[in-house]
Amino acid sequence: MKPQSMLFTIYGEYVRHYGSEIWIGSLTKLMGEFGLSEPAVRAAISRMLRQGWLESRKVGNRSFYSVSERGKKRLEEAAARIYKVETDVWDGKWCIASYNIPEERRALRDQLRKELGWMGFGMLTTSTWISPNNLSDRVKDLTEAHEITEYVEIFSSEHMGWSNPKQLVQKCWDIDEINEKYKAFIDAYREEYEQLSAKL
Repeated sequence: MKPQSMLFTIYGEYVRHYGSEIWIGSLTKLMGEFGLSEPAVRAAISRMLRQGWLESRKVGNRSFYSVSERGKKRLEEAAARIYKVETDVWDGKWCIASYNIPEERRALRDQLRKELGWMGFGMLTTSTWISPNNLSDRVKDLTEAHEITEYVEIFSSEHMGWSNPKQLVQKCWDIDEINEKYKAFIDAYREEYEQLSAKL
């Protein structure tokens, strides 16, 4: 797992429930237990600070890091997706995000694509992404945070043709790859899960 992904997991599952703040020394030691080096952890923290996910506080010569308001939103969204039990009834509307970001801001364009993918959007064309979920507010927050609102448009619309919803999903998401990842996850943790469940 990448250092930044692991940091989100640690903050989302543990740190935010125990004071929301952690000393850098404790954080690097904890991440070390997962095979991540201190330079890699510090680089990831620095990157997350620049991106607005974390905030820092100095106490003497010690640095403490907590999740920013933007980061808290991200963690709440992730928790809602991970632990969601009930399936929403689809209203037939597609949330569409379309962008035209200039080449000189390519890094931001690539970041936007990653963020849209993380939210669950599927790529209809290179610069047009769709989702059956109403994620317009999240896309607005994202584009405002990156200061790229002038390059992005957001729509909520019905699909009039020609693919049916199932075909459209197959065009925009690699369903086989997604299923393979779910299977790999289940295969990796099934035995341990069953052992722990038997002890309860």
